[in-house]
Amino acid sequence: MAPIGKIYCYPNNPRVFKILIAAQYNELEVEVAEFELGTDNKKPEFLAKFHNEKVPAFESTEGSIYLNESGAIAYYVASQKEGTQLLGKDKTEISQVLQYILFAENEITPHANTWVNPILGITSYNKAAHNQAVDGLKKSLGILEKVLLNKTFLVGERITLADIAVSTSLYLPFKLVLDAEFRKNHQNLSRWYNTLINQPAFKKVLGEITLAEVAVAYTHFLDPSPLNLEEWKRVYSNNDTRPTAINWFWENFDPKGYSIWRVDYKYNEELTKVFMSSNLIGGFFNRLERARKYAFGSLVVLGEDNANSISGYFVIRGQEIPEEVSDAADYDSYNFQKVDHTDSAVKSSFEDFIAWDGHLDGKKFADVEEKIMSASNSSQKDVSIAYFGPVGSYTHQAALEKFGDSVSYFPQSTINDVFDSVENGRVTYGIVPFENSTYGSVISTLDRFITCKTQILSETYFKINHCLLSKSNFSTLNKVYSHPQGFGQCQNYLDTHLKGVQRVDAMSTSKAAEIAASEPYSAAIASVVCAELYGLDILEKDIQDAKINITRFFILGSSSDIPSDDDKTCILFTVDHRKPGALCDALNSFKSQDVNLIKIDSRPSLQRPWHYVFFIEIQGHKEDEQVQKALSQLNECCLDVKLLGSYPNQRPNFLEEEIKSLTSQMAMQLKDKVGFRNYPSLSPEQELHRIWKLVMSTTKEKRKVSQVAKSRITQELSNTIIIEYLANGNVGIAAISGEALIPGYRFKSL
Repeated sequence: MAPIGKIYCYPNNPRVFKILIAAQYNELEVEVAEFELGTDNKKPEFLAKFHNEKVPAFESTEGSIYLNESGAIAYYVASQKEGTQLLGKDKTEISQVLQYILFAENEITPHANTWVNPILGITSYNKAAHNQAVDGLKKSLGILEKVLLNKTFLVGERITLADIAVSTSLYLPFKLVLDAEFRKNHQNLSRWYNTLINQPAFKKVLGEITLAEVAVAYTHFLDPSPLNLEEWKRVYSNNDTRPTAINWFWENFDPKGYSIWRVDYKYNEELTKVFMSSNLIGGFFNRLERARKYAFGSLVVLGEDNANSISGYFVIRGQEIPEEVSDAADYDSYNFQKVDHTDSAVKSSFEDFIAWDGHLDGKKFADVEEKIMSASNSSQKDVSIAYFGPVGSYTHQAALEKFGDSVSYFPQSTINDVFDSVENGRVTYGIVPFENSTYGSVISTLDRFITCKTQILSETYFKINHCLLSKSNFSTLNKVYSHPQGFGQCQNYLDTHLKGVQRVDAMSTSKAAEIAASEPYSAAIASVVCAELYGLDILEKDIQDAKINITRFFILGSSSDIPSDDDKTCILFTVDHRKPGALCDALNSFKSQDVNLIKIDSRPSLQRPWHYVFFIEIQGHKEDEQVQKALSQLNECCLDVKLLGSYPNQRPNFLEEEIKSLTSQMAMQLKDKVGFRNYPSLSPEQELHRIWKLVMSTTKEKRKVSQVAKSRITQELSNTIIIEYLANGNVGIAAISGEALIPGYRFKSL
């Protein structure tokens, strides 16, 4: 019999079983092609037929039908025999069969995979996801237990595709986790499953199935080891490598619980600049975040520009390379070879590499300083910076202030292009805007952090003073260009002075200036620098709404694990949105360890509607003991956790001075307004706090100034909240640490 078609899929995929069993019942032949996942499904000829890389995929013999989705393929095969009972005997039963196919796909398979895949080493274990999957699968099987109370099969009196689809989705759970105790409490389900797997058509595809007696639990499958890898990392980071850290390592090394691997980059002949080779190492380490608990690695660049190589050593838990390492995107670019730690030559080489000194094949260890970002500026002549441009943008100006003019700068059209330049090794570092003190976070930057493969190395702050720029007279303007952040930071000015003028978004403020320079009757909101660059007149300066208007920028590059005395850490995570209190549990991970949370943001995950990714910034370094404990708790209650980087707190001194000066002015304004006397012993902040508290505690008549206030938070810095309000036509500003008794706003107690 000629095959009716061909299946493309990797071997032993349970999703294919229902297709092959349906073919057995219909006495049809389906060819299973030899197939290598990750290779064959990326070939042009495959994508020309199926348009995506998903498997299983089905191609009919005549080449006119191409199908993805195992349920659809099984339905097609089941329908190919005239008079088949696999799809039911009437329209009602056909609908019921479809119902159970979808039930298997949506209510069984996702939970089953999350439960068993960590056992098989396919995915890593996550406690929160595991518990959710166990509960979800047992709930679905409880439904089947009730359905099968008075029924032999799910639909009608014969085996249908409904039975085939549901039973094959339970193939791995019954083999691994649905043990004798479970089956004892689900006798209807067990009877039905045993009936099916003993049918000839099932046996021909599945073979003999041995059901689990005791559920296999996820473990590390390794005996406890006396070597504490986290303790070793702390010793290595906080002490001189020679002799202190090296001596500690050999005194505590456990050859039964750990193995040492020599690692060499496969394509050293393609390496050019030393900094680009260093970026490759950083990119690889960024992709190894899941392996943090199981491995320690030191890779270095040897040689010089146009004659360098990458080599090093890994210390790995167990005697084999775990999936957390081998699954990293760049793993295949390196050769991993297990070495004998008792060999004196190996021991000496290992020590050289973790100490970053010595030679290899006549090449010295390159002088690549990973800690460069902890300094305020870089003077390396080979350093290159990708920034969100074009020339003259605020990001460009912030980069110049951070790095000086001795490095190379490369403008990028979009924020995504900056990330790409760093990840592809084309530049040393990238700089992107992250948040503005008036208008909040930069959405494009947040969104790229969800998928990025680089790390935050440092932060820098830059004062933003917007100007209205044009070649035309103010009265003739009919259009104004700026970045959405620029419009947001100048909202009041625009609403007051340019109310009828069309606002057009531009990629950046400097791009807005470039456009305005070529269009008559157009203006741009941009900087003084842009006015000079593009020959524009400054119609008005300092049009931003807030007196203190500052943007924070992140520097992107390779990972740096060296803590300073004052660090921050940025983290991305997702939670189970269906679980009450899931976000609260995640945030409590930090409160319980006395780790201060200083920022939180959220963005749609794009996985499904109303599912969010949360961004948080905390005080402390990811290597700090309290932070590590908090992160461990966070991993247990979240579906996914990603460290975006730890970096020194670079909050500038000029900011504190401006706040202090502004606070003093506000205290005087408020004191004059309400007539309270001054206390010379109090600081301006304390004086303002005292006056405001008294204002809020007076009679209703005296509180009218606040009750008619139109309040808006315009700046949040550290523990000081600056609130700008309009009251009776007068502008006033109050800064209160603690509780601000302004109608519509509540803060923590004083």
